[in-house]
Amino acid sequence: MCKNFKRLTLGALLSVASLTPIAAFAQADLEITGDGFPDPVVAGTSIVWGMLVQNVGDADATNSTVAIDLGTTTYVSDSAPSGCVLDTGTVYICSLGTVSPSSSVAFGVEATVGADATGSVSALAQAITDADEPNQGNITVLMQAAVSQEFDLGLAVEDDPDPVLAGSGTGNLTHTFT
Repeated sequence: MCKNFKRLTLGALLSVASLTPIAAFAQADLEITGDGFPDPVVAGTSIVWGMLVQNVGDADATNSTVAIDLGTTTYVSDSAPSGCVLDTGTVYICSLGTVSPSSSVAFGVEATVGADATGSVSALAQAITDADEPNQGNITVLMQAAVSQEFDLGLAVEDDPDPVLAGSGTGNLTHTFT
């Protein structure tokens, strides 16, 4: 048996444990959600990618930004939303500043869907902060919207003979649709 071994009772363990405080470490935790409006969107018209960034942590998320990649099937609008700049061809960088715990920032980026787009369009957004980010699984959102085509159809009707005399009983009336 070891000479330095001391037998501790449950009461002694509990009293030692109660004297040792455990420090809590506060962290920011950004979370981003988003979607495209309208959905479906008509090819050749505008779509707004709406996003909500929340700090679900218990510390400030400092120098927070969102990077939004509009992809190849949408085109940027003529003017960037407030606080956003066009970084490269289809990527916006939007500055959110400091996002306090339990607070959120909502904003949207407008883009034009290509006139030849089919299927769906998408945009990828990522929330970024200088603070330690403990949960990497909720800082990126892929937003998608179905694309529909708008068709301009016309119908013309012609009749022959024109005019037709009522009760004449001669000949046939023909309607031609184009």
